[in-house]
Amino acid sequence: MLLPPGYSIAGGRYVIQRQLGAGAMAEVYLATDTHRQAPVALKMLRADLALDTAFEDYFRREAHVMQALQHPNIVRFYEPLRDGEMFFLVLDYIDGPNLQKYLFGQKLLPIADALHIAQVLATALDYAHANGVIHRDLKPANVLLAFNGTILLSDFGVARVAGTTTTAAGMVGSPAYMAPEQIQGGAVTAATDQYSLAVLLWELIAGRRPFVGATTGLRGATLGERVLEEHLNHPPPSGVLPAELDLPLRTALSKTASQRFSTCTEMVQQVIRCSAAVPTTSQQWSAKILATQTPTPPPLPPEPTWQYRWPPVRHFVIYLASALVLILGITFWLANSLTRNPNPDDIAAQSTLAVTSALTAAPTDTPVPSATTFTSMPVAFLNSGKR
Repeated sequence: MLLPPGYSIAGGRYVIQRQLGAGAMAEVYLATDTHRQAPVALKMLRADLALDTAFEDYFRREAHVMQALQHPNIVRFYEPLRDGEMFFLVLDYIDGPNLQKYLFGQKLLPIADALHIAQVLATALDYAHANGVIHRDLKPANVLLAFNGTILLSDFGVARVAGTTTTAAGMVGSPAYMAPEQIQGGAVTAATDQYSLAVLLWELIAGRRPFVGATTGLRGATLGERVLEEHLNHPPPSGVLPAELDLPLRTALSKTASQRFSTCTEMVQQVIRCSAAVPTTSQQWSAKILATQTPTPPPLPPEPTWQYRWPPVRHFVIYLASALVLILGITFWLANSLTRNPNPDDIAAQSTLAVTSALTAAPTDTPVPSATTFTSMPVAFLNSGKR
């Protein structure tokens, strides 16, 4: 169900502006918080799922996780909200693209930019881990790049909280970025998110992920199955990264969680030490991301409502007078035309009448022509009197 612009929620507290995106479970809208007069993002559970208590519990669980995480690089959460048959999460609105969209336009990032992004994400992930939360779905689509330069981690929908059970059992996450223990449904730890971060950093530097299902001899029937097989049984490809970055990233991509670095930050710092590049500063990154912003076109003005308006009375008087003048003019012209161009038959009849009258008035001794004479007379003679 697509909510139209201007649609009010929670008694007018939130007013929809436009849809930002849609996924398998939820739609995201830009809305205005009328109390704070600030933009917010409303994550709405899909209409066919909103009345299912299991999915509502799933959404409330995400809300509980995000409420516990207050970090400058994690999207801020405000409240869960039910409005009739609709269920929402109210989040900060981030004005800017996600990393997936940014990579689509840039294709390959400078190593300095890649290291800066990884540093920020490592800080956010380590904070979540310290609070007992494992993200389990780190990927470019869940990294938001605000035009003010802030990089934020979002979407804790499948996160696992220490000491709790999760409704999402088995293999959870995005296969292209999942650690082996996650694929196998085993215990997930901070090292699981570190593995995903290493896949993402590899992608930022090399322009492609380390596991794309291209290894010779894979048995999977589908591309997804072949990618999972590589995660489980094959090392990353050689000769893709700069040589100095190969070892630290291979360590973070170890098949065994205990062989990886102790924290995400330690992993990124090791990559930086091995690299000849210096990470982009926050100020430099802010200028770069701001340069990609395209101006938002102003909203179209509302279409005017057409309404017929009767003209003033004086206009009717003018129209009527003009019509009468036109009718009189046509009548006069027709009468004048008939006067100037009489019918030849009428002229002949009038001439015959004149001759008959003249003969009647003539003396009795004047010979009277016979009727045959008049019948045989040419019309030209009869018209001679006209001349």
